[in-house]
Amino acid sequence: MNSNALGSYLRSLRKAHGYTQEFVASKLNIIHQTYSHYETGRISPPADSLYLLAKLYDIPIDRLLELTIPHLYSEESSSHSACEPADELSVFLAYISDPKNSIKFRNLSHQEKLMLYYFQKLTHENRNKVIEQIKIEVKFQKSAKK
Repeated sequence: MNSNALGSYLRSLRKAHGYTQEFVASKLNIIHQTYSHYETGRISPPADSLYLLAKLYDIPIDRLLELTIPHLYSEESSSHSACEPADELSVFLAYISDPKNSIKFRNLSHQEKLMLYYFQKLTHENRNKVIEQIKIEVKFQKSAKK
């Protein structure tokens, strides 16, 4: 298992959002060097920093906890290691950032890019389920606004 899955994931998130380490450190109320150590794996972020990171990137804190404490999640997903999603996400983010591909993805938000990444990993049947669920959510949203 990659011992720095969390650091790689944090680096990918930061770069995908166009943030500097200094900016993220300021949002966490820590010094730049401390945040740099989070990305290199030298220091594990405390719970309050994980919470602020999840809030900053608008992701579930469970995602960060999964990478921080992989053994708690290994029973649920024993078929793959906890580092794979972060590594795959890094590859995907590099792919969509490549100048040859950036034209295709330039108008997509970060959330849309993430959705596309995970959607492409689904089977055809599960893709249809997701589309149907989105339709239901949109319908519910419209009725809630009335």
